Amino acid sequence: MRGVADCGVFVVTMMLFLPVSGPGILVLTTLTSKGGVRAELGAAAGVIAGKPLLIERLRASPSGSVNLNWFAGICWMGLGVKLALFRRNEQDLMGKIFCVANQKGGVGKTTTTVNLAAGLAQVGQRVLMVDLDPQGNATMGSGVDKRQLKLSLYDVLLESATISAARVQSEKLIEAGCSYDILGANRELAGAEVELVDVERREKRLKQALVAVDKEYDFVLIDCPPSLSMLTLNGLCSANGVIVPMQCEYFALEGLTDLVNTIKQVHANLNPDLQLIGLLRVMFDSRITLQQQVSEQLKDHFGDKVFDAVIPRNVRLAEAPSYGLPGVVFDPSAKGSQAFVEFAREMVARVGKL
Repeated sequence: MRGVADCGVFVVTMMLFLPVSGPGILVLTTLTSKGGVRAELGAAAGVIAGKPLLIERLRASPSGSVNLNWFAGICWMGLGVKLALFRRNEQDLMGKIFCVANQKGGVGKTTTTVNLAAGLAQVGQRVLMVDLDPQGNATMGSGVDKRQLKLSLYDVLLESATISAARVQSEKLIEAGCSYDILGANRELAGAEVELVDVERREKRLKQALVAVDKEYDFVLIDCPPSLSMLTLNGLCSANGVIVPMQCEYFALEGLTDLVNTIKQVHANLNPDLQLIGLLRVMFDSRITLQQQVSEQLKDHFGDKVFDAVIPRNVRLAEAPSYGLPGVVFDPSAKGSQAFVEFAREMVARVGKL
């Protein structure tokens, strides 16, 4: 966060030089473009509003007009560079939060979440995995016994614990050298929806909790349940984007239409930062003609929203959860595991372009 002294200097300088148009105004407007349209409009409004006052000052003191104008420009340049660097550094420090979601069950959401988390950890990223499903499969699949959790996501949503206190790590993953933090879940989480019914802004509870830790991570992955419940809504309201794992089958296409509409509604009403990051083709078998056809339809309709990585149907990925490990750790040489590591690299590259 910017210090109090910096804020004071910034405000005072704004008060002194906003009415003065100088060459630095253009630099400030350009460099702070990451602040969005409102930042640019604000700078432009300052220029327009300041013109009359500038003319009045120049008439009152013509001898110092040139120096004043250029001094204002230099100050604006300095402030513009400082503000731009602050904005970019702040964004670089903040973790990117992604929901792994699909309203259709059995499409590999949990498998995708734990293997992507392990793959990202393997390529050097700091990862927090949030299990938003009361079944707790992502927790168990990450090597943590959900029955032994002292604190879980349930406590975080009810604000009786922080994420820092509730997160855990798996000894198995630490030994494997690709550990990530886990905010686990168990069947207690199912009761959270009932207990939050009368709470204001209940759909923002997870988002509020993540604010305290998101700068500690490069990625936060949220494993959503296969329904549009209050839990899923908490995930969507917290996220920067949605990763959709899907099988290349007809019914999966119908479910995708519903999910895209849900994302649009949440974007319009609750979370303007939410976007569809991409579609991940999972359990793919290139020998099946139907799957090839559906895959081509996805690429034709969604274009670059379809990830290049394709996760093949692989028995080793299916066996891994019974050992309490992601497939990436259980059998790194399996085709499915290698595909998830490639997907992790693609995610890092894609996030860098957002």
